[in-house]
Amino acid sequence: MRIDRRFTGPANSAHGGYACALFAHRAAGLLGVEPNDVAVTLHAPPPLDSPLRAEPAARRVHVWHRDELIATVRESNVAIGTADFVELPVAEQSAAHFAGRIAHPFPTCFACGTARLDDGVGLSPGPVRGRPGTVACPWTTPVAPVPDWLVWAVLDCAGGWLFDQQAEPMVLAHLAVRLAGGVPPGERTIVTGRLDSRSEHGATVTTTLYRPGGGELGRAHATWARHRR
Repeated sequence: MRIDRRFTGPANSAHGGYACALFAHRAAGLLGVEPNDVAVTLHAPPPLDSPLRAEPAARRVHVWHRDELIATVRESNVAIGTADFVELPVAEQSAAHFAGRIAHPFPTCFACGTARLDDGVGLSPGPVRGRPGTVACPWTTPVAPVPDWLVWAVLDCAGGWLFDQQAEPMVLAHLAVRLAGGVPPGERTIVTGRLDSRSEHGATVTTTLYRPGGGELGRAHATWARHRR
């Protein structure tokens, strides 16, 4: 495996959601399960433009960069909840208050970086008025078929703005995704996020992707940890 520099998260490392999708799909094949049935733990920032190898170990798969352990993928049947749906006008209003436009700790981020508006996703999750611990924003899917890894990336970054990324940047540490089926191309969708818990070391979040009418397209549960500068 190799992660192209296009899929940057923090500077000089891969986007967490994209990397987890790549690792999950490779590991699922080795384990004989579906990507919906695994969870990925990141132990180190996934490198860019460097060879990575996946090695099975019992009922898990380790991802290595040379002699450094980058990630572990395990089978998981843990139930994932959903972040509540919001209507499209509410999501648009929330996006207008996206904190990353004021100061972004990772402007190169492929999914939500302010330096990637020309070649990235342009996600802008902002706080939902009247719902503490909730963010939302619209996302218009590509007109081409929507790859699973792109949905993983969107569900990842939507959860990264449920805490103050300016004061205390955090990065993805653990991710499990359940996709409900194919995501329609060229459609206005809504992604929401909910803060489940917060500690001095990190946070756990739930994110969900919806059709405008409220039909679910996918959900994720993630753990975030303090960024090691």
